[in-house]
Amino acid sequence: MENKNNVQILVVPYPMQGHVIPMMKLSESIANHGIKVTIVITEHNYKGMVSHSMIDLRDEEKTRKVRLVTVPDGLEPDDDRKDHSRVAESVTRVMPGHVYEIIKKKTERQGQNCNFTCMIADPVFGWAPNFAEEIGIKLGVFWSSSPGALASTLIIPQLLKSGFIDQQGKPLKKEAIELLPNIPNMGPEELPWYNNHESVFGNNQMFNTFRTSEHVLKRAKWVLCNWFKDITPPSDTSIPVNILPIGPLLANTAPGETLYPEDSTCLMWLDQQPSKSVIYVAFGSILSLTQTQLTELAHGLELTGRRFLWAVRADMSNQNVVQLPDGFEARIANCGKLVEWASQEKVLAHPSIACFLTHCGWNSTMEGLSHGVPFICWPCFADQPYTRTCICESWKIGLSLVSRENKGVVCANDVRSKIDELLSREDLMKNCVKFKECVRTCVAQGGSSFVAMQGFIEEVQS
Repeated sequence: MENKNNVQILVVPYPMQGHVIPMMKLSESIANHGIKVTIVITEHNYKGMVSHSMIDLRDEEKTRKVRLVTVPDGLEPDDDRKDHSRVAESVTRVMPGHVYEIIKKKTERQGQNCNFTCMIADPVFGWAPNFAEEIGIKLGVFWSSSPGALASTLIIPQLLKSGFIDQQGKPLKKEAIELLPNIPNMGPEELPWYNNHESVFGNNQMFNTFRTSEHVLKRAKWVLCNWFKDITPPSDTSIPVNILPIGPLLANTAPGETLYPEDSTCLMWLDQQPSKSVIYVAFGSILSLTQTQLTELAHGLELTGRRFLWAVRADMSNQNVVQLPDGFEARIANCGKLVEWASQEKVLAHPSIACFLTHCGWNSTMEGLSHGVPFICWPCFADQPYTRTCICESWKIGLSLVSRENKGVVCANDVRSKIDELLSREDLMKNCVKFKECVRTCVAQGGSSFVAMQGFIEEVQS
């Protein structure tokens, strides 16, 4: 067995909030087992972290368990990083060269003391398997979405062969797809590459990304997953990958939770609110809504007459400028709190939170589930509609907020009535408590997630 003090792991996330942050948490978890970890962060993302006073690479280099290395993303300083298609093309093109230089320079500097045993990459990086093979290191993949999204990705070849989807990933049949035991079937409209938000990625690019991921997953030695045993399908010979459920990955001592500036005043505000009285509303880092929809949401929260905390990003409107209804902030001053970005795990852990109105991003789902918070589900694209199905129909810990309007707008009365219904459902609340206890058991010493992580560490060291 290798001396674990010499074994090192290189972690390479895709540079988006929903990918970087859980892989940082993963890195910290690995480092807590005594393994040295280097994580590759783009210069743009790192500058955001430093400007938000989350970390300082230079000051903490000698004390941090996880070493951060910054690399260019291939774009010019004034290029628009919200153009996700352009970022994807550039990062995919330049990242292999940067990673090679990191390994080369560290080996030259440390000689035999540098022993990158394993690289954990985002599955969207199609170059990762050949790169790891050529360098002579083992490949792990971190899957940051749901079991159903993973299963649907792995059966893309079968879906193409059977004519269920065409070469662009568009479903050609109306029946649901049977994925695996213990997880819900997936409707054709829930395919994660098909139900796409055009402002984020084009549909063709999205499908090509999932096809790439399918190839990478099948060549990886390990697929580390941000979920836990109770929502994991049982072992199945039809799944040709080594799935290790090691989640949920929570912040704990991780280096940071966000690439955005957090407003800590919301935690002090929550301290002043009664237990289980506050609706928490947040839609992640990239989702945008129309101005009409933002207005209806604002009116809906106001109509509830309940306390609420709403994370309203400055770029949340598809018109780039958020305009709240006239007089809204003055009217809700005694019951509402608006922030641009909140420390979500700390918010969800707060005893004053009653429910979580969410876009059903997987990170948000795992965080809410871990803290026993019921969900109002408002999904938009990718894996989010299927995650809603898991929350509402399989796990029964939330309700779906859907539009009653022909134009797809969720009206204010829909928001109010769904929140009122959720907070009256004792059965959903009891289920939330059960899942919270399941998570606590899984991540504790001796639990299934703890054991899976321990097994991975031992294999890396062997």
